[in-house]
Amino acid sequence: MAPEQSMQDDAEIQTKIEAMTREYGKSARTYKSALLWVLPEAGGSMREEARKLLAWEDIENDNLNLDESQRKQLDTSIKKARRDLNESVWRTYKNVMLLGKDNTMQTEDLGLVTSSSAESLPKLILNSLRQKDIVQKEVSPRFLVGHWPPAFTEWSTKSVRDAFYASPQFPRLLNSETIKDTIARGVADGVIAYVGKALTGGYSPFLFKKSLPAADVEISDDIYIIKAEEALKHIEPPKLVQLLVSPSMVQLKPGIKQTFAVKGLDQFGRDMDVVGSKWSATGGQIDTDGVFTAGTDEGSFLVTAEAQGKAGSAGVTVSKESKPPPPEPKPHGASKLKWVGEVAPQKWTNLYMKVLSKLVSAGDVKLRVEIEASPKDGVTDQQVEETKAALRGLGLNDEVEKE
Repeated sequence: MAPEQSMQDDAEIQTKIEAMTREYGKSARTYKSALLWVLPEAGGSMREEARKLLAWEDIENDNLNLDESQRKQLDTSIKKARRDLNESVWRTYKNVMLLGKDNTMQTEDLGLVTSSSAESLPKLILNSLRQKDIVQKEVSPRFLVGHWPPAFTEWSTKSVRDAFYASPQFPRLLNSETIKDTIARGVADGVIAYVGKALTGGYSPFLFKKSLPAADVEISDDIYIIKAEEALKHIEPPKLVQLLVSPSMVQLKPGIKQTFAVKGLDQFGRDMDVVGSKWSATGGQIDTDGVFTAGTDEGSFLVTAEAQGKAGSAGVTVSKESKPPPPEPKPHGASKLKWVGEVAPQKWTNLYMKVLSKLVSAGDVKLRVEIEASPKDGVTDQQVEETKAALRGLGLNDEVEKE
């Protein structure tokens, strides 16, 4: 910021900077975290030092008839004035404003610095912010996994890159190209996989635990990374790890029949067909198709299915008198949460990070969106087509209305 836009001389400067950080013209700024604002503490000292230098330079330009001693004194004074002005700049530009992790503006005070503190003022600022992990040269692949958006199975490489400049939850990268190296290392180490979506379904390309040159990593909306556990689902053959018998609990009168079914789960929690399961039961008889016939004895019994070394069971209560099943326990508090309201553009990212992502990780979330845009110069056909294309790219319907 200019010297007159200092923290002491302009009472509104911090409000102005916050507005410029969150907004781009009349639109919400996407890459809010990419901005670092350097503010002077007060411009008076620099102005005073600048006046001194200009005064000495005016004397030099007046072509006065100076003797050698006076000329040396003048040269010394000019050099000192330039040095003092330079040092006053370093002392004055000591405040950095940026968007903090809590989505509010924060000010970092660099303290008392001099021109000997670094090669340049920008390098001093970046080094100071790097020490606080506000700015980083690179991040590890595990950082991506640890900060994975809960709603995403596949995370596009462009969205990964953009997150470091759009979300205050992420550190700022000195060079956006380093994200390519992070992805390449993650693929080679088996932390993530690098994939594209094939037209016939599945992934192509699919790179996992393989060497991937950073230069070959494409930053695009159509190329994705997926977590290792998701990648394994596409390369490891499924194996049975659990059998589930349904219904899991029944109550029958003596002689009454009940058909049971069995299904398997693989190591990734996916359903598996079970072939050749063997049935056994207490308290009655069960045939090879899972049809159980309750015996004459009352009590609690088990129906068991076995296959491939795994077993699953269901409970059977045999009673001559019909007893109503115990009521299902009521959930604590309400069972559903709803909210309707308008969200300002500058808070969209915050809504996702602080509300939606937490609800998604806790259970099922349905999101309905209504978009109403009123461009200053009206809606053009190009804007309509671009919007439709973007919606289709997200797998959404492209029914856009114009009024």
